[in-house]
Amino acid sequence: MSPAAQVRKRKGQEITRIYAVMTCLFIVVVAQFVLLLVSVEGFARGKRDVLLAATLGSAACFAAASWIIRYILPSAPRR
Repeated sequence: MSPAAQVRKRKGQEITRIYAVMTCLFIVVVAQFVLLLVSVEGFARGKRDVLLAATLGSAACFAAASWIIRYILPSAPRR
């Protein structure tokens, strides 16, 4: 395989990885938005248990998004 073909193949793989990460991030952000809506609704109705559960779920979504983002940072060491 020529060096130019190897570069094209590597760039194609990088773009595919970025698309996959962005799709996962989109799903996590939508879930976090739904949890935000649930927590605001729970707050408006005075339901503290719903508010606490939605807040914890939103925190988990934030942690997941932060973990996913590391896959698109250039030359970041992966463990």
